[in-house]
Amino acid sequence: MNIDGKDVIVVQAKAQRLGMYLMGQGIFSAELVKRFNPKSVKSVILCNCGDAILMPMLAGFPNVTVEIMTLNKVAEHSDLIVESSAKATTPVGSC
Repeated sequence: MNIDGKDVIVVQAKAQRLGMYLMGQGIFSAELVKRFNPKSVKSVILCNCGDAILMPMLAGFPNVTVEIMTLNKVAEHSDLIVESSAKATTPVGSC
């Protein structure tokens, strides 16, 4: 697959709290993709809980965002709802 000159989104996901491994995967997967000359690269980290210590460390990586996933019951079935919470002030006490 040729991604030269294309907009690329890489996604790293874990059904757990944001940790150093997942954060590193999000950062370095974007860096690896840059070797193939895309127009732009955005990295999205999906997890079920943020981390008040680690999240501010992503400030130096504007192309990396964290999305907190939660499962909500909608009507008679469960749907995956993705809620944006890339701010360092994300509450983590409920994890």
